[in-house]
Amino acid sequence: PPIVHESSARSRLRETVHQNKSISVCDPITSTLCELNHDASRSRFPRLLQFSSDAHYLATYEPIFPNTLWVWDLTSELPLDTIVKLADTTNVLGLLWHEGEALLAVTLSNNSVLVWTPQRTVIHNQNRNKHYPLTAETYM
Repeated sequence: PPIVHESSARSRLRETVHQNKSISVCDPITSTLCELNHDASRSRFPRLLQFSSDAHYLATYEPIFPNTLWVWDLTSELPLDTIVKLADTTNVLGLLWHEGEALLAVTLSNNSVLVWTPQRTVIHNQNRNKHYPLTAETYM
């Protein structure tokens, strides 16, 4: 059976992850549906998509661009996105937004956790027991 994630009461979006690893996002009020399909022949890592609890931001990861994470500001008049460049051999394994803040935790394939906020991006590496800031580029 598919896994359904209901967004918080402040957000009306519903995300469904199907057995074939495709992701459907539905807005039941406007009946809008978006579907992202996973192509296992192109990458062994699935596409990832996660809305912030207030639906202000959307984080996306496309394994065809393995060292890139996109964070979209959905309230902007212009479609702003922030692109975080990761190490060349690093893939994103998971995305999780904080329930009450604009804070995104990203698990990485190199045993690190990336923490993104609108103000800054930091990687915490458990192997090196230290953290270091990353630069994030914002585009319009």
